Amino acid sequence: MDWEKLIPSAQRVEVPTYAFQRRRYWLEGPAAVAGTDASADPGSAEFWEAVERNDLDALGIDEGMPSGAVLPALSAWRRG
Repeated sequence: MDWEKLIPSAQRVEVPTYAFQRRRYWLEGPAAVAGTDASADPGSAEFWEAVERNDLDALGIDEGMPSGAVLPALSAWRRG
């Protein structure tokens, strides 16, 4: 999957390369601001707009991949 195409505004983070180092890698998120929600993130908004449009190209999904059931399910989940 082409993650840069999917979420171009995403920030790269370091992850462990060895599973048994017994070190935890928790991402520090931005402080929550009253009156806002997670959907205000531009990358998140772009992702959900592409899901709603079933835009496989914008999501970086090859047309040969079986995504026919996934995108409608994601869209329905998003709407609640």
